Amino acid sequence: MGKLFVTVLSVAVAVGVFTGLWVGVNLIFDQTTRNWSRFSALAGGLVGFIFFSIIHGNRLIKNIGGMESARDALTFGKDTREPTTFLGDIVALFWWAIPGALIFALVGYLLSKAIDPKRRMIIGVVAGLVVSLIVALELKTIYRPRLQTAPLIAWPAVLAIVGYGYATFRKRRPLPTTATFAAIGWVLGGIGSANLGGGPLSETLLAIVIPGALMGFALGSTRHPDGVARTIIDQNSRAWIFMAPAILFISATLVLPGIITLILSFRDDDGDGFVKADNYSGVFRSNGSWNEDNFDLTNWSNFFTSRLLWFGLPLLVIGVLLAMAQGRRTGRVRDWTPQSGGVALAGIILLLFGAFSVLRGTVFNNLWWVFAVTVFATAMGLAVASWSDGAKGERIAKSLIFMPMAISFVGASIIWRFMYRSQNLNKPQTGVLNSVWAWLGSKTAGAAPASGEATDYDPERFNNLGVGILDFEFFNFPAKWLFVAVFVAFAAFFTLKAIRSYPVHKEAGAVGWGLAALIPAYLAVRTAVEGIGGYRIVEDANGIATGQVLPNPITFLETGPFNNFWLMVVMLWIETGFAMVILSAAIKAVPSEYIEAAKIDGADDTQVFWRITVPQIAPTIGVVVTTIIVRVTKVYDIVKVMTGGNFDTDVLANRMISQSFQFGRSGTGAALAILLFLSVLPVMVMNIRRMQKEAA
Repeated sequence: MGKLFVTVLSVAVAVGVFTGLWVGVNLIFDQTTRNWSRFSALAGGLVGFIFFSIIHGNRLIKNIGGMESARDALTFGKDTREPTTFLGDIVALFWWAIPGALIFALVGYLLSKAIDPKRRMIIGVVAGLVVSLIVALELKTIYRPRLQTAPLIAWPAVLAIVGYGYATFRKRRPLPTTATFAAIGWVLGGIGSANLGGGPLSETLLAIVIPGALMGFALGSTRHPDGVARTIIDQNSRAWIFMAPAILFISATLVLPGIITLILSFRDDDGDGFVKADNYSGVFRSNGSWNEDNFDLTNWSNFFTSRLLWFGLPLLVIGVLLAMAQGRRTGRVRDWTPQSGGVALAGIILLLFGAFSVLRGTVFNNLWWVFAVTVFATAMGLAVASWSDGAKGERIAKSLIFMPMAISFVGASIIWRFMYRSQNLNKPQTGVLNSVWAWLGSKTAGAAPASGEATDYDPERFNNLGVGILDFEFFNFPAKWLFVAVFVAFAAFFTLKAIRSYPVHKEAGAVGWGLAALIPAYLAVRTAVEGIGGYRIVEDANGIATGQVLPNPITFLETGPFNNFWLMVVMLWIETGFAMVILSAAIKAVPSEYIEAAKIDGADDTQVFWRITVPQIAPTIGVVVTTIIVRVTKVYDIVKVMTGGNFDTDVLANRMISQSFQFGRSGTGAALAILLFLSVLPVMVMNIRRMQKEAA
């Protein structure tokens, strides 16, 4: 009950303070045209209250009586640095916030009465010195900096130049702006680049007092506003007041943590020493050699012996040749059709999968995720959206496909772990996929024993291992030949499509469907000769088949490198529904006049879809693609739940978390976080620009 009371009280106080602050700011700015001195004093007091509340809330300065923990504020005991009660925190906070507000209010009042520039300058500099002296003297020992000369000089110099250029470009007075930028640079060089903790008081004063004096100088350099300027302040303040909560929230939850993370990325793993860009180079290199955990190129030459290369490259060449042949008829260099484009895309997918299977490490895993999930989720979402458009039962089908979107990544990962589960050979297969795989083996095994001798498989052995629920025979007809017949039927169907497609789509249609027919034809031959599915024929010590057939399950999550793809399937299951809903809405928004005009000109449904519908929804496809890229780049939950990053399945987000919190390497984790942010940033900018262009 005590914790609940403190939580409720904290929320109530936070809401009350925030509401009162927002209302109070509006009332303060009402005074700009009525009573400038009152406005200056109230505004200064508010700034002082917020400033000291922030530095005390982050436990940077000491508490009542010069002690360094909130507990001492009530007990006046030794420096235990232990947390205190909620009431003690409030007392300690107001100990600094109220005097700080009074100091700033006095400064604001004095500036409102000072019209002479020299007098304003003196007031501003003195105020900056007083406030910075208070902060420097009361700064906790664990935050006192030990200065480094190079950054202390470089940061203020560089930012002063930037500030001067900015003021010149915006046609503002250069002196106040340059002083402000130089003060920020001094803070970055004196505190941000220093080793914090146990520094001498002299260096602490140097790091804090000088930027304080510069900020006071910038404040004193401002001109005393006349009546027109006060009216402008009153009018412009309203927009900032309404935006302030959002700006404050974004700054506290995004901007400031981002800046702190950027600073940590240039420090060592303890957050102390400055290591330049070593953390970033360490992502790609380790002790002068390639880092196998993040960027492993040791097996790159295996790509040239990969089956995926020898299948993918011919498909890509065939697709390009088909596009060139079609282009000769239309007067273009290449004219892509669904058939030629599909063949070329299949070749590209196989080639990239072959490359990612030999280029290992966290970085390549992330690239593999981005490519595979984006391409397959968008393609499947587009296919479902187009096929179900106007079809009977469209709502039910779309609801079922969209349903995984309601499941969290963690929940989906747990579901698919059961789907992928594999048991020991002597135990029943409880995983859905391995149960089906073992059942297929039980139906088609025995055609080619390992010893080369004919033998009969033992279906009862399979039944005892948990696949008997899937067992069936049709009039004592071997089930293997039923599978062969099904594969032959599919091969015949695709062959017939190839023959019928030639008059309309020429070589592209015939070759595209013909290549599709090769897949079921191969499965038919494989089933007839060797069988398919998960089985293993048992041999005795002499290598002779014993007549027993055992299930041979697939270890989906443990066997690399394609265990990465089985993890991607989980995200595909979720993202396909997202892509389908967005693209379905775009398809329904395509003007029917365009489609009717194309059909009048003799276009079939395929041509209408690719020539009319797809170009019309291209901007929506772009939005879907960029959104999925952002979501996939940050993938963490699925990998964490299903493999924990083991078995060579780690990704950047999971590596960032493990390095930062599990191994305590804050510098490496911060560098990975910045790299992850930079990889997402271009896609986000592209999306924002596209939305702005559409809004215009």
